[in-house]
Amino acid sequence: MGMYFRVTIGHAESLTIISIGIIKAQDVGAHRKKVYGRQPTVEEELWKRAIWHLIAMDRLGSVLIGRPCCSRDEE
Repeated sequence: MGMYFRVTIGHAESLTIISIGIIKAQDVGAHRKKVYGRQPTVEEELWKRAIWHLIAMDRLGSVLIGRPCCSRDEE
């Protein structure tokens, strides 16, 4: 939904939806590294890809309109 709003007239709303997605992904721990030495599951890999995609969209959108990023480097 954030990608759709980004190319329509609702660009500001897309950043809100992306921010909500980042917060929800952080709630489930998608931004944390898993235990070493074991094979990651498909679900963990999909969460990892989703969080990185959301972070990239957040950074790019923030740069374009001059708004602060939702995600921080420490996390």
